[in-house]
Amino acid sequence: MAHGSAPSDSAACVPRGREWARKRIATVASVAYGGEEAVRVSEALLSLAAPLGMRSATQAKRAVRRGEVWVDGAQAQGLASVVQPGALISLRRRAGGAPPLCLDGVPDELRSVRLIYEDAHVLALVKPAGLPTIAKVGWTCERIAAHLCSPTSALGALARPRACHRFDKPVEGVLLLAKAHGALVEAQRAFELRETRKEYVALVHGAMNLAPLVCDLRLSDQKTDRMLPALTRVEPLSHHMGRKETLTLVRLRPHTGYKHQLRRHLAMLGHSIVGDHRYASRRYKHNEPGDVGADNFIAEVVRGEESDESERNAEDHVSRRQAFDAAEVSLVEAGVGGLFLASVSLEVPLASAPGGRLALAIETPERFGARIAYEARQTQAAAGAAKTATSIE
Repeated sequence: MAHGSAPSDSAACVPRGREWARKRIATVASVAYGGEEAVRVSEALLSLAAPLGMRSATQAKRAVRRGEVWVDGAQAQGLASVVQPGALISLRRRAGGAPPLCLDGVPDELRSVRLIYEDAHVLALVKPAGLPTIAKVGWTCERIAAHLCSPTSALGALARPRACHRFDKPVEGVLLLAKAHGALVEAQRAFELRETRKEYVALVHGAMNLAPLVCDLRLSDQKTDRMLPALTRVEPLSHHMGRKETLTLVRLRPHTGYKHQLRRHLAMLGHSIVGDHRYASRRYKHNEPGDVGADNFIAEVVRGEESDESERNAEDHVSRRQAFDAAEVSLVEAGVGGLFLASVSLEVPLASAPGGRLALAIETPERFGARIAYEARQTQAAAGAAKTATSIE
């Protein structure tokens, strides 16, 4: 599906195109190459790293591929281009972004995606559960942002907003996207060096002790199978009565950022997140110390793998998993299903932000309260039915 098309009666809403972008470029920096021998353009860029802002060979090559590098007034034609001694190397980038795309063709349920911050360099939106951050096909947060954001006047404007980080498709919360190349590089570097501060809330099975704790259980790298040190701060907030068990609302602060870290850590603590299919195929209260099944479960969670039951327990596992899935489908249809994990605050160091640090926050998603109210109603209904049955006897 196309990004969108311009309505005939609106000149302010036009499709994004390369021709439009080419008309608005500006020279970021120009430096004379002082080498004694002719070299490839990427090597020349690295030798001029400081004035041109190139931090790595990969970054230099990408600038050439994007057509941002010019040599003696002519655009560098690929990575094989040769730079002679004394040649003037210029870095040129877009001086502004394209106008916003139209909402024509955007599904109705995605038009309500909420922007919570926007400036010339970055924007932040509330990613809804079920919408991927990026994907090769279909609607994504990046694609929706291109329809919602305003044009930017920043140098190095991107053709479309790019996500600075990502989280799981079933998770909702604060997502930061960059509108300019400089902001993208700066923000991604901050996430990579763990200079950001992230906070999540989750609804978990079981009554956790309301004292804060630190989970430092190691997790396995799913690609190399190495055990990695992981750390999550867990702060239980409140207990809520569920249909069959008590639920706990918790605040989570990950200090490392491994795949499914929060989901895996909570499952290993014996309090899996409500609605988590992957790491809650068994009920949390089955994970008692010394239980062979619990030991297998913990080993699977550490590795981040799907449950792999032995033949002896295969039929039992399948029946439990089918029942779990059926129950979750009915909850989704009732509007209280899904994974109850949400990113509610984010702080990122950005030179363009006031004070050099951008702080964003949202309230706990409304669906958390809806699920808690649903559980309370089910508990009351079950208690009423039990009382009626007792009186009849």
